[in-house]
Amino acid sequence: MAVTKSTEKESIAAEVDPAIYGKSGDLQKHMDGVKAQYDTKDKLEFYAQVMGDGTANIHFGKWDNIDLDEEGAYGKASEQITDYMFELAAKLKGGEGKISYVDLGSGAGAAALRLCEKNESIEKATCLNLCDEQNALATKCAADAGLGERITVVTGTYEEAPFEPDSFDIAFSQDAFVHAFSKAKTFEEALRITKSGGVFVFCDLMCGSGEGVSDEELATFAATNMVNDWLSPEENVKACEKAGWTDVTFVDLTADIRISFQLMLKKVEKIIAAGNPDKIDETLLNSYKKNLANRVVQVDRGVFKWGVVHAKKQDSISQTMAKMAIAAEVDPAIYGKSGDLQKHMDGVKAQYDTKDKLEFYAQVMGDGTANIHFGKWDNIDLDEEGAYGKASEQITDYMFELAAKLKGGEGKISYVDLGSGAGAAALRLCEKNDSIEKATCLNLCDEQNALATKCAADAGLGERITVVTGTYEEAPFEPDSFDIAFSQDAFVHAFSKAKTFEEALRITKSGGVFVFCDLMCGSGEGVSDEELATFAATNMVNDWLSPEENVKACEKAGWTDVTFVDLTADIRISFQLMLKKVEKIIAAGNPDKIDETLLNSYKKNLANRVVQVDRGVFKWGVVHAKKL
Repeated sequence: MAVTKSTEKESIAAEVDPAIYGKSGDLQKHMDGVKAQYDTKDKLEFYAQVMGDGTANIHFGKWDNIDLDEEGAYGKASEQITDYMFELAAKLKGGEGKISYVDLGSGAGAAALRLCEKNESIEKATCLNLCDEQNALATKCAADAGLGERITVVTGTYEEAPFEPDSFDIAFSQDAFVHAFSKAKTFEEALRITKSGGVFVFCDLMCGSGEGVSDEELATFAATNMVNDWLSPEENVKACEKAGWTDVTFVDLTADIRISFQLMLKKVEKIIAAGNPDKIDETLLNSYKKNLANRVVQVDRGVFKWGVVHAKKQDSISQTMAKMAIAAEVDPAIYGKSGDLQKHMDGVKAQYDTKDKLEFYAQVMGDGTANIHFGKWDNIDLDEEGAYGKASEQITDYMFELAAKLKGGEGKISYVDLGSGAGAAALRLCEKNDSIEKATCLNLCDEQNALATKCAADAGLGERITVVTGTYEEAPFEPDSFDIAFSQDAFVHAFSKAKTFEEALRITKSGGVFVFCDLMCGSGEGVSDEELATFAATNMVNDWLSPEENVKACEKAGWTDVTFVDLTADIRISFQLMLKKVEKIIAAGNPDKIDETLLNSYKKNLANRVVQVDRGVFKWGVVHAKKL
């Protein structure tokens, strides 16, 4: 979502404000509007043709291994997301035996029909839905399929669910909560009616936070689509956690909704070109044609996110407390670490500060330069000469421009780079930005620091760039020294994230900005604690946090307006190109004589990293925040 005060974000997740996006706060009017959007003959026919391939399964799709041009492609994709979500929920629930599940906002009941036909484990499926016409259709279809005994259709709203507490093993919803009058109430009701140990899984259209997306644009979409409580993925996760759900995770499938919008547009155009044989309302068709063309562009611009949120209802809050503890302090037992700070720092130096490592990273990540960061790949041809170096510079530029914009005002800027490596970011930014009066590079590694000092002098920037040896967890600076605290891909090695974020706050001036990018812990389906621990233990990672936990740790340290920008898709490309470069170096006979064992080890590891990104082992992105 476009940046707002954190207190405003929390209020949206916590209660319904009648002023949100111009809504009246009248629940009945809102429900009547939702019915008007879906529960008419024209709308039912339109959605069936454009989204369901003539069926009642009118959901956005998951497009893995589906030929976009094959007959019935959209229907297959709609069924695939239904299957994916239920299989995920069943796996998270675990155990054997029969399952009862409720579909909240079930539409015409297509998901229940699909799942009951495929899964004998479902003893009872309950469809809760607001719209009378859809419910009549759902009841008829269940009876026609011989599933009337297993599928029950109930008219009502998921915000006041007419069920007893602890009724269902799984609470499930597809593309319905976007119309919730109150997300907080919805998630609380889902928790109430789900059994202890049960699972909550939903997919939904959510509010994006793309660069240049205004509050007005988001509000306009909300006001014209019966959206009263318009939350980002992060805000949905927080709202679920506040409702009492645990292990709340968002799986980003935004790339799939782009394809869905494209195919919906193609279908509308095909219906119009064929002379509208089913006599769907012409105004509706032309309106959707225009809107869908705009939706594709809006997805690219970051107006929307789409994906799956899954969570558990537990008997105790032990796991939640454990997550909070990780964000709050360093436990010597985290991933088997000894708790010895000096040993940890020595290990970090060994990972980066040798001749072989410096040469390897310069060739594989920096295109022969000292800029050895993961890249931001917007509008970069992956095959062009120096592509990786350009992407590395692009993330540096993006982060500093973001920080400068958040800081606001005119005048000179002083900034500190925490974990600055060989100083490439400071060189880049000082060459590009006359506004930087002083750049201070704080870094642990002596060889890197010597190189940074030499490069600054060679570039004529020795007066503006200062290199300091030390750790960002005990920063050797006075309080309120810098306008911006900046870091690229360094905090993954923090001994204590809490201490790191507190130190960054201490040395930043009031009104200043904190911005960092980093590799973070993922929470993908099937990713075990053991797998995460193995990566941490072999990469000098002592305090391995997810994006949500990093945000919480920043907030606890005292930072405000803390926001995570998910750029995980970019790190996948970075890993792919690093692998390609290693393979190219090996194929060329290793002309720079980089250690062979190192090369072959990284070749194996990088191939695994790409797969791990796809599986959700890692997240990567930018966190930004302000000091009041």
